[in-house]
Amino acid sequence: MEKTNHSSKIPALLDFDSTIDKLRPKFRQACKQIKEDKINKIWLPNKPSEQIQINCFGYSFAGFERKFEAVFGDGKLQVIWVLTGKPEEARIRRQLTADWGKPEVVNDKWEVFGAGRISLRKDKPEFLILSDEMIPLYR
Repeated sequence: MEKTNHSSKIPALLDFDSTIDKLRPKFRQACKQIKEDKINKIWLPNKPSEQIQINCFGYSFAGFERKFEAVFGDGKLQVIWVLTGKPEEARIRRQLTADWGKPEVVNDKWEVFGAGRISLRKDKPEFLILSDEMIPLYR
């Protein structure tokens, strides 16, 4: 029986240095299903001219198969949302602390780890993973 990987380290698949054209076929291979959406109302804080979101379903991360939402601005991966569940929040917090160290920020909505790279969102159960470019814009 294969051991479940509970790590919260960012998988190589989620490569912020790659373009949407390079990642799209990798997502097709790694995800059970993908759906791509062009976002008409740009919300990324760096205000790209084009924003596309690829939703990946059935990708194993932090102990379970999950949906992640990879958001690209002008073809560059910027933000990743990974959906979780409220009942697993304590386990995820312990794993984030084991993988990334103590959180730098803790408030009612967020626990921020890895110098802003990965955060546990508490008002809506999910991870937020940011590119280097996005970290200062989200602080």
